[in-house]
Amino acid sequence: MKELQTAGYFFDLAIENFKSGDFQLAIDAFNQSLLRKEDWKAYQGLGSALCSVEQYQPAIAAFNQSLVLKEHWQSYKGLGWALYFTQQYQKAIEVFQKSLALKEHWQSYQGLGWALHFTQQYQKAIEVFQKSLVLKEHWQSYQGLGWALLNVKQYQQAIDAFNKSLLRKEDWKTYQGLGSALNNAKQYPNAIHALVRAWKMNKDKELLKQILDLIGKTYPSDYSFLLELLRFPKTKPDLRQERRFYLDKIKEVLETGYINPLIIWSYAANKKMNISEINASYNDQISKVVSRANNTNLIGDELLKSTKSKHIVSFGDSHGMIFSNHKFIKHFPLKAPTMYKINNTNSSSGSHDKIIEILANYKPQDTSIILTLGEIDLRNHVHKQSRIQNRLPELIVNDIADNYIEFLDKLRLHGYNLLVNNPHCGGGDGKASVPLEERNDMCLYMNSVLLEKCRDRNITCTSLYDIVVDPITRKNRECFYFDEHHLHLPINKIGKSLQSILISRFLNQYDLVNEFKIHNDRINAICNILISDIPGWLSIDFFLTDSFVREAKLIEDNNRYFQLIELPFPLLIKEISLHFESKEIKAYPSSSCYGIYESCDPILPPEKNIFQGISKVNIDENYQNIKIEHDFSGYHFNNMHARYIFISISNTEGTRLTKIGVSRLRYSVSN
Repeated sequence: MKELQTAGYFFDLAIENFKSGDFQLAIDAFNQSLLRKEDWKAYQGLGSALCSVEQYQPAIAAFNQSLVLKEHWQSYKGLGWALYFTQQYQKAIEVFQKSLALKEHWQSYQGLGWALHFTQQYQKAIEVFQKSLVLKEHWQSYQGLGWALLNVKQYQQAIDAFNKSLLRKEDWKTYQGLGSALNNAKQYPNAIHALVRAWKMNKDKELLKQILDLIGKTYPSDYSFLLELLRFPKTKPDLRQERRFYLDKIKEVLETGYINPLIIWSYAANKKMNISEINASYNDQISKVVSRANNTNLIGDELLKSTKSKHIVSFGDSHGMIFSNHKFIKHFPLKAPTMYKINNTNSSSGSHDKIIEILANYKPQDTSIILTLGEIDLRNHVHKQSRIQNRLPELIVNDIADNYIEFLDKLRLHGYNLLVNNPHCGGGDGKASVPLEERNDMCLYMNSVLLEKCRDRNITCTSLYDIVVDPITRKNRECFYFDEHHLHLPINKIGKSLQSILISRFLNQYDLVNEFKIHNDRINAICNILISDIPGWLSIDFFLTDSFVREAKLIEDNNRYFQLIELPFPLLIKEISLHFESKEIKAYPSSSCYGIYESCDPILPPEKNIFQGISKVNIDENYQNIKIEHDFSGYHFNNMHARYIFISISNTEGTRLTKIGVSRLRYSVSN
């Protein structure tokens, strides 16, 4: 073994670790190689690995040592980036120029452009970013070009550059730059929504202040009243006259049928900056959620026997790697495939053609195919197209599912047996301008649609969604995740268990129909209380739908009380139910519930966005429990959904409001 531990052996080991993303192991191996023999390539590799773990000063030393031994363009490029990240911009400019003198490369131009930008040489930066883009259209080059154009007041060109960057990748700094350019171009509503998306990805107080100032400037009449209403001190219920004034004002607004949802959003965003995400009083309720028990024991060849196959091949996005390292499954990774375009022979990923090409080596009657797609659609495509088309995300999901099913039908007609691994989540935090909870909720809907379509075709279809996503918070259960949105792989114990669960579900044709209800499902989720003066509800910031609120107190008068609630994700409301308790009722409580809706394209304000439910009172035989249902099922939308609920109650002396329930509509509207 000693003869293998040469400089070359450790160099090859370092390269292997670097390519697999194990940068610290790569650093150790490069150092071992250099102990045995100094080599410019090893120093260059060491510098790159050190940059990857943000150890920039040691990286600078490594690149410099590499350049002593040999002047190479890649060493200059790496050194330039290390200097850039340590804010040594002038030195970085000089080094990038040396790299470009040896070889023109888009990354060197990109680095030079950013260094010029931060030394306020904006016109030169514009020229350099454009050279980088000629060689490769990269999102960060478009982003840099946008910022440089913004600084020379070429606002429309900056807007175009930022939009091109966002087509390739969402990034909060790009949205921030786009918002600033739109603001300067006096496109104020568009600017607000670009900045809102930036804030959702990076909750910065200064960015929120910029948004609030712009909202106040753009919508002064709405802003002044509604913001004062939202700032009403809910902790001072004794200020009855003041409360009466605001109740009368909001009643006037409700009767107009329109409230600017941006004002409510701004208050909710500001409130979230100052409180914890989930009130501690609900942690115990959340922790009591019991995950479905799963069989993790699996005989290796059992799936082959049950499918009567000689071969099992797997295709998918990066999440398909869950089937790697399995003796009886051959996994073929695809390059960023989507459900939406998998049936398109001209898709940019080329995934359709690659699958067909590989399957040419397998006889259909002997082969089962596992397909893992959908996470990229949920993270990027669904809500983006919802905004562009101004259609409900559900309708976009239906389009995606139809395209995917066409591809599955094509494979079935050739005689292949299909096993569909539905997405387990909608992506990680920080990857998109749509909150994770919203994307995970849409993942649930996508799985329900695919489950129904696959069942109609006798295709085995399952998912790990119910295991790896919390059913109440709609957040990822982090213990199952290797990074923000990828599960642990079979190289460790958790990954092996998850792989085993998936395969056992294929074997048992595990049906998630009870998990994935398509129509009219009652949501069990955390809602935010934005404002309230209902006794017992003043001191809490969150509540769990359909769950008893311990803080609820007896109401001692018949005055009107109100509450403004933020839903955990936008939805079509079917029903809102208010539950009261009373031992003796002189008169039935009165209540009104309003859904506050917004367009899927938030730039397009509807003429009417406030809709009232039709109420119905139910009382038990002992007059101890009163349930008032507010029905919204008569409203039909294909381009609006509700984010907020306004509740007003009166004539409630001697009762207490104990819980609030919400159910949703799940339906598609074609016109």
